[in-house]
Amino acid sequence: MMSTISKAIITFLLILAFSSQVFSAEDLTPESKRQVVTEVSERLTQEYVLPDVGQDMAQALMTRLESGHYDDVTSSEQFAELLTEDMVKVSNDQHLFIFYMEGDLPTEEEMMNPTPEMQEQNLRFLQYDNYAIREVSWLDGNIGYLELAAFVDAEPAKRAIGNAMDLFQHTGGLIIDLRQNGGGMPETVALLASYFLGPESVHVDSIYWRKTDTTEEFWTSTELDGAWYGTTRPVYILTSSATFSAAEAFSYAMQANNRATIVGETTRGGAHPGAIARIGDHYHMFISNGRAFSAVTGDNWEGTGVIPDHAESADAALNTAQKLILRDVIDQTESPMARQDREMQLQRLESE
Repeated sequence: MMSTISKAIITFLLILAFSSQVFSAEDLTPESKRQVVTEVSERLTQEYVLPDVGQDMAQALMTRLESGHYDDVTSSEQFAELLTEDMVKVSNDQHLFIFYMEGDLPTEEEMMNPTPEMQEQNLRFLQYDNYAIREVSWLDGNIGYLELAAFVDAEPAKRAIGNAMDLFQHTGGLIIDLRQNGGGMPETVALLASYFLGPESVHVDSIYWRKTDTTEEFWTSTELDGAWYGTTRPVYILTSSATFSAAEAFSYAMQANNRATIVGETTRGGAHPGAIARIGDHYHMFISNGRAFSAVTGDNWEGTGVIPDHAESADAALNTAQKLILRDVIDQTESPMARQDREMQLQRLESE
């Protein structure tokens, strides 16, 4: 099964390829609106992970159509935005969205089975984006800092993640910044968690897929490309209201396993993964057809978000985490010089 983020990237590239030609804008007629609403409603009823909620959304859309709610809409982009708003009002599912694009959009078959050329473009984009690794650095007091913007495909990214973890192997603690991380792949969530849980393989979480009525489990790996960080050094995770989906899965799993302290804001609250579906000739929708749940709690963060251990504004979260992690490591610091330096850094941070 192709990963969600791969499909998103490949879809984006396909759209660029198809839409590079000149096409006329779609005429938004009552008939075309009805066709889109009907097809969206059918997909929600047949595929949305919570059948009752899917039916409620479908009914709400059809009711709004019949009541004339969309009659005055003349922009296809606005129509897509309204449909998205109406689905989210019923479900509170932040994964759901519909977008419009002029041109001949790729089919679902093309998205599910991209050509070798498209797969190569996907890989090149991941490399260009440095596998969403935004920063690897050292903070005062020998604290590691890793900023991730997404959990991209595990297979191409595992070496880059391993390289980063190699560089952190002598740090006293680690801060992982997910404040601008919008999600990604469950396999990569398990991969990164592998550096902090164990040493045996640990069941991180699972996803129930409605279409196949099956549950997929995600476990940590004991074969890593970088240095295992272990289970005792402190790990802090920074979150914001923009932290979403797979980034929430990682935060929730680390918190549930008592392996990390969360600092920042309550996250966005999306635990329903899914796939992109084509609607007609010019619309795509992301439909949530899965439900993630923790191997520890049996629950998830859908609608509630991950609750931080230390509530703090996103802007102040890093400073707060630095102070907390320094307090954690000072008493365990054996070197008198290192201890003195960490005490000085803590005093400096507390005075700011």
